Amino acid sequence: DIDRASDEGTRAARAFIPPMKHSDPFEVLGLSRNANTAEIRAAYRKLALLYHPDRNPGDAAAERRFKEVVLAHGILRDPERRAAYLGKAAGGFGDYAEPWEALFSEMFQRARRDGTPMRGADLHHSLTVTFEEAAAGTEKKLAIERQVVCTRCGGGGRDPGGSPEPCPHCGGEGEVRHRRGLAEIAIPCGPCGGEGAYVRERCPDCGGAGRLRRSERVSVRVPAGAEEGAETRFRELGDEGARREPGDLYVALVVAAHPFFYRAGRDVCCDVPVSFSQAALGDKVEVPTLRGRERLVIPAGTQTGQVFRFQGKGISAPGGGQSGDHCVRVVLETPPRLTAAQRTLLEEWARVSPETAHPQKRRFEEQLREWKGAAPGEEEAGGDRR
Repeated sequence: DIDRASDEGTRAARAFIPPMKHSDPFEVLGLSRNANTAEIRAAYRKLALLYHPDRNPGDAAAERRFKEVVLAHGILRDPERRAAYLGKAAGGFGDYAEPWEALFSEMFQRARRDGTPMRGADLHHSLTVTFEEAAAGTEKKLAIERQVVCTRCGGGGRDPGGSPEPCPHCGGEGEVRHRRGLAEIAIPCGPCGGEGAYVRERCPDCGGAGRLRRSERVSVRVPAGAEEGAETRFRELGDEGARREPGDLYVALVVAAHPFFYRAGRDVCCDVPVSFSQAALGDKVEVPTLRGRERLVIPAGTQTGQVFRFQGKGISAPGGGQSGDHCVRVVLETPPRLTAAQRTLLEEWARVSPETAHPQKRRFEEQLREWKGAAPGEEEAGGDRR
């Protein structure tokens, strides 16, 4: 809008004014050496308000330029001091700046303490997506609330249609005068913007706060293969600060837990429970993948924890690289309760099973005996561990 464009133009103007090399008062105010009193006052008023500490709290560059502008005007507004400066061989403020340093420091400290930040606060939100959406990529709408400058009052908090009264800060003069001995400087009044008029009524739209809460919807693109915690930055979608300079919006990704899948890099994994008979005799089972169901052949003698892979069925790599795999881990499920017939069959199976039927168990027992033999004197732990 027009107000925003104006503020951006002001920021651009401030950014592109280079610092003075020799603090020449005419250069500081952008004037020729034959400028008249009206031209000097107009240039000073414009620049002093642009760099005023009330409008630029915490901006070190603006503080330095404000000092130069005020000191330059203090020299050029006085005909005798101006003539004395023109008669010098070299430019510069010389000792004229020293009496005012304490005043400038006090103004800038007060502005940093009481002023509105130049840049608005950053906002942080989270966006929850499903496992499948994070793997394949998606686009989501996110509702946010942010503080924006009230367009009615421009952030000043005063009713633009109210009745102006003399500004209590400057007594209606539009500027505040300061003296140090015989020297005097006049600084434009920050609260009234140098106008000398002050509207007491609060803005009816924002209640005098100068800011409003505004709801917006932001489109967030989630790239394929996005991981938990991935953060997207949206420039200038945070809260607006002074002169409508907004912070940024940061959106962190949250991937909801899936009933089957979990992720290991670009591989998608799932656990498939099988019975003792399926693992021992072999079987065919259906397993879920991101691309639909697949039939898994379980060989006879499959061990619990054994992993089978479907190559290329995992998460696609960015830029068309090699996709991950879909990994299936077999988990042997032991029946928590047995019928009498099942117990009889298993007891008979255990009776006729040779030691070679359990090579892992046999190897563990041999290693346990070797370990005990290497550590004599240790008491054998008693009791069952349940």
